[in-house]
Amino acid sequence: MKYSYSSINIFIILEGMDAMQLQVKDLKRLSKLSNCKLIAGKEGLSKDVRWFFVCFFDDVEQWIYEKEVVFLPGVGINTNTKNLLNLMEQFRRKNVSAIYIIIGYQFYEVPEVLVGLADKYDIPLFEMPNVVPLVEITKELSEMILLNQSRKIKAENTFKDALFGHSSDIQWHMQNLKLLGYELCRNNYIMKIQFEDYTNSDESKNGFIDAALNACFHNLLSFQYEHNYVIGMIMTEQTDAAEYLRQCFLRLISMLHGDGRHHILSIGVSESFQTLCEAKQCLHHASQALKSMSYANTDEVVFFYEDMSSIFKIMQELDDNRLFEACCRHMLEPLIMYDKEHGTEYVNTLSVYMMEYGSSQRVTQILNIHRNTLLYRMSKIKEMLKYDLGDPAVKFELQIELYLYRYINTGRV
Repeated sequence: MKYSYSSINIFIILEGMDAMQLQVKDLKRLSKLSNCKLIAGKEGLSKDVRWFFVCFFDDVEQWIYEKEVVFLPGVGINTNTKNLLNLMEQFRRKNVSAIYIIIGYQFYEVPEVLVGLADKYDIPLFEMPNVVPLVEITKELSEMILLNQSRKIKAENTFKDALFGHSSDIQWHMQNLKLLGYELCRNNYIMKIQFEDYTNSDESKNGFIDAALNACFHNLLSFQYEHNYVIGMIMTEQTDAAEYLRQCFLRLISMLHGDGRHHILSIGVSESFQTLCEAKQCLHHASQALKSMSYANTDEVVFFYEDMSSIFKIMQELDDNRLFEACCRHMLEPLIMYDKEHGTEYVNTLSVYMMEYGSSQRVTQILNIHRNTLLYRMSKIKEMLKYDLGDPAVKFELQIELYLYRYINTGRV
């Protein structure tokens, strides 16, 4: 690949960046933006930059995307107060990263009405002298963004190799990620997302998914896996990382479902890890969390490995239905056979009875039966099992067998 002189300078700038994603505060490193003055919105300088948009008309909401930098020369728009307020509201709703007011076309100073809103919405607002042609500025900025994207693609390939390559190469992968500017944070997670339809046949759809992922997660390396999965590593310094991830996933689901073309079926998330050596095992755990959603009695779309019960983790690791079938018949065999021959529901009755700690009121409500019917069923169950249901050891064994039975017969735990 042949680089221009400016591209080489930009590459050096990227090498010196601390952030994994290009941020507003990094733009001052560009020679053609170095003389811009920050007027307001300094709290938003850490916002990510995805691309740029040159605003030449009033109604921009359908044309602008999240995390774009807006250049506002004033040409083609109505610069009265009411219209500028409306324009600023559009920028806020689209979550733009920064606004550069170009002085010299229609604006002779930054409009005061925008200053207060920029501080309120944490949108960095810059005063930009009209000394360099806008085309040169956008050229330099686009080169910076594309080179940063190229660096990220290399990092994502390295991450993929670390997950599926030989474990002896892990130190090399860690060093390579560090050279590319990607280092693990305090909390790191592997996620595995299952989509209803995510194939290579429609690049525009896949591009929208990638853009949504990058909009929701600041530090993310991800790649498509097989036909309808995305695997990613999320890196965050958040102390309450689990809650932060839940909010990010909710936003991602909202964005993709709102688009109407992309539907997330489920998301499995690993436990937190600190070194890349743990990533392969965490991918396995994220896959287990994803798989468990087809069995767990939940309507949640996001499932964390840490939320799985200990016995379910063991069952997932064993993954042996023949063993589970044999184990669940150790004590429950008489009830299973009787239900099969007579069409009764003694196993289910015992299961609900155990889960509700023997509460007759709750059991009768759940099963929608009379109290006398429950008493009769429990009498028959005790008679067939020939075990003392008050014995803690018997209760423990029955709970495990009922757990296994539900797992292999109903897909629920």
